[in-house]
Amino acid sequence: MTRESPGSLVAAVQYEPQRGKPDSNRNRLLFLLRQAIMAEVELIVLPEMCTSGYIFPDRESILPYCEGRDGRTVRLFSSEARKWSVTVCFGWPELDKETGKLYNSAAVCFPNGEIQFYRKKLLFEADETWADIGDTPYPVWTAKNGSRCCLGICMDLNDDRFIQFLIEEKIRIIAFPTNWLDQGFKVWNYWAWRLRDTHSCLVAANRYGEEDETPFCGDSAVLDGRTLLGWAEEDNDQVVLARIPVEPTPFVEVG
Repeated sequence: MTRESPGSLVAAVQYEPQRGKPDSNRNRLLFLLRQAIMAEVELIVLPEMCTSGYIFPDRESILPYCEGRDGRTVRLFSSEARKWSVTVCFGWPELDKETGKLYNSAAVCFPNGEIQFYRKKLLFEADETWADIGDTPYPVWTAKNGSRCCLGICMDLNDDRFIQFLIEEKIRIIAFPTNWLDQGFKVWNYWAWRLRDTHSCLVAANRYGEEDETPFCGDSAVLDGRTLLGWAEEDNDQVVLARIPVEPTPFVEVG
């Protein structure tokens, strides 16, 4: 598919955050973000909780790395989105300054300065040690070619409410910040199976490496039906580029 085609050029950034080092993480992510920008993409997705790391035993241990919606990370990526006319999605641990609650959150930063926020609804056990259940709707927006887009975080893909939302809203592109664990097999088939009744293409930005002996699988990918449009070759920092066609790839059962 050529650059002039109506498909959406997207990037999934694979990254291993260093736990408790938000400044270093932001600097490295900015470097990877600029790589994607050089490819003239429309959408860039960064991993879940990409500035803080993921495994925290309690509220007190993660609180120093939580930020409000006006925090440094949101300001940084919103500025990049405006400067380079690109949509940037990323995950971070959010502090609600009014209620004091903490959330595993994500932001969608648009070129016009608008920002949509989302709080993870279906929590993983590592979230339950510190995060409240999300209370926001799934963000929805429209790509330049008219494709409907939304965002979900990691375990949301296991939530039947999310799958039903994708079907009802005719979502074509899913921005998917994730910290998917290494379960000893390639996760792509499972992701494809979860999306089998949708027409959605998954832009999955995953981390890799370990925290407290918890392994993460990497395997960042742009997945349309059972077709991998782009994928991470190894467990290292990299940018996965792919162009998503307007029409979905038919899902075909195997076996």
